Amino acid sequence: MTRYQSVAVSACLVSLLFISSCSKIDTTDLGNELIPAVDNVTTFETVLNIITDNKVFNDTTRMLDAEDHGVGIIENDPEFGKTVATTYASFTPATFRSYPFVKKDTVVIDSVVLSLGYTSLYGDSNSIQEFQVKEIDGRFEPRLRDSLYYLNAPDFPTRPDIIGTSSTHFLSLNDSVIYKNAKDTVRTSSELRIKLDTAWARKFVNYDTTNAYQSDTNFLQDFPGLQIMATESSPSKTAIAYFNLSDADHTKLTFYCRVQNNGHTDTIAPSFGHNSGRHANIIR
Repeated sequence: MTRYQSVAVSACLVSLLFISSCSKIDTTDLGNELIPAVDNVTTFETVLNIITDNKVFNDTTRMLDAEDHGVGIIENDPEFGKTVATTYASFTPATFRSYPFVKKDTVVIDSVVLSLGYTSLYGDSNSIQEFQVKEIDGRFEPRLRDSLYYLNAPDFPTRPDIIGTSSTHFLSLNDSVIYKNAKDTVRTSSELRIKLDTAWARKFVNYDTTNAYQSDTNFLQDFPGLQIMATESSPSKTAIAYFNLSDADHTKLTFYCRVQNNGHTDTIAPSFGHNSGRHANIIR
């Protein structure tokens, strides 16, 4: 063996001995001696006591004339509890200084109907509620003087007599309705119709152009308007229905009458609309 071959063999033997003596590097063992047995972070449970003060929100929402007005009762909503919505509205002739019933001494009132243009509902459409109509009593405060009342405004005083009722199935509020208007047959839809007391309506025949029919102000002094509400005795108080007071075709107070005119019996149907804009929607 030459000198160079001997050196090469010796170098290979040294290399093999060095490799066999090295331990395998295990990443999980690196730094073991530097990491303490615990992380020195102490955890504990913390409980913070919460004190709340719940107050009724002072609602300053006002109802505009063109906005839908609600009527109805939701007895026990899971989020809002009990809600009661009542609408107040005035109804006046379209023009004044003219007598709407043609001949005062010959007028026979067959029926009087308050109609309200229905738009939508909130709640259960299967709700059935008893709607009730009373006349606002303008002798006491607060009076229905204008519009833009708050939703939480005080209730308006009413006269004690109930002048009309209607058992209202909310699911049928947008159904088609057919009725006679003087000599015409009218087909409409989305209209709630409540028949009112004809004896109560007689006072409108007794007015004349020297008092109530002289001006808007005079008329509203004699007839401030109507309250439309749902009663607590309603069988299913689970919804609120909404009506458009500005809908002149569907919201009005109509008198279906017969009069003697030149020896003939004529049928007339004068109506009063929500022309003055006095209204309120009280939400409790």
